[in-house]
This record gives sequence, C-alpha cells and structure tokens, in this order.
Amino acid sequence: MQSPFIPVRGELPPYLAGRASHQRIGRHFLNRIQARTGPESELILYGSRGTGKTAMLLWLEAEARQRGIDVVALASADINTNEKLVDQLSRPPRWLGRLGSIAWRTSQRRARGSTARNLEQVLERRLRRVPLALLIDEAHTLDPEVGRTILFTAQRLAGQDLPLVTVLAGTPGLPDQLRKMQVTFWERSQMLLFDRLGDR
Repeated sequence: MQSPFIPVRGELPPYLAGRASHQRIGRHFLNRIQARTGPESELILYGSRGTGKTAMLLWLEAEARQRGIDVVALASADINTNEKLVDQLSRPPRWLGRLGSIAWRTSQRRARGSTARNLEQVLERRLRRVPLALLIDEAHTLDPEVGRTILFTAQRLAGQDLPLVTVLAGTPGLPDQLRKMQVTFWERSQMLLFDRLGDR
C-alpha cells in the first residue's frame, strides 16, 4: 500500500492527523463568522514546506463551505497589486446563478475612491449578504503594500462586527514579511505553528 502523504501536491489527506488543536482553533474562527460576528484577529499559519499548511487551508475551505460560509482562496501571486486584489474579491461567488452574477457585477462597480476604499466597499457589500473566509496561501511572498491593505481593511471591517476571517499561510519567513507591512497589530493575530508530526 502506497503512503497517502504527498507533500509537494498540497492536497487534503483522507484524514488530517495530528492537527486537532489547529482544527479546534479554526472551528472557533468559523463559528464566530457563522454567528455573524467579527473574529478577534486574523489567523496565521506558518511553518516549513510540507508540514500541512495548505492541507489545513483546504480543510478550512471545506469546513466553511459545509457551513454555508463563502470562501475566496487565493495565492499571493494572484494578488500582487491592490488592483488585482480588488478584482479577485469583486468576482461573484460560485453559488450565484447567471442573473445573480450580472447583478453582483453591477453592484460591485459602484465602488469609488482609493483602491483600499474600493476593497472595503466591495467586502462590506459581500459581508452584508454572507460570511466570508479569505484564505491566502504563500503569504510569505505577499507584496507588503497589498498585505497592508488586506490587514487594515480586515481590521476596519472587524470594527463594524462584520463576519470576515482572514487566514494567511506561509513559510517561517511569514512573520518577517508581516513586519515589512508596518502593521503592528498583526502581532495580536492567532499564530499556528506547523511542524513535523511526532510518531504518535
């Protein structure tokens, strides 16, 4: 029998072993936004490659969708400018039908002002409809300006008690990249270290 562990593919294994405490924290964040309450902070997953961060993101995505929570899952390469970030988050959710997608695009075009303000308006409209989990992989390569926009926007929306959870996943270099964003409050985020699993 071949081992199901294939770290280079970043797939969700048949059973996510050894991550019960991480899953418990992930459920807590999802419980908060499912109850339409803003979470206390962002959720940050960091650790060496092949230790299960992407698998955890996939687990969070599946868990969120099962609860009826909207999910936007991105890699940092998808959002290397603020304009691309706004474009990605302006796209209609998969669960909307064709007519709903047309109405969605029309409403999202109404955002005006700076890119950061556009992002806040786009997300606020989205969050009035349904809770959202924003999952960003490879966040250790996230452009500092884009990361700053994400974190400041998430903080402002949390201040309005809107149901958005932001999850950043990356290598051990992620904390250093977050420092480059010059957003001091990231240190209050829930940090989950991913290391190799033990024998038991």
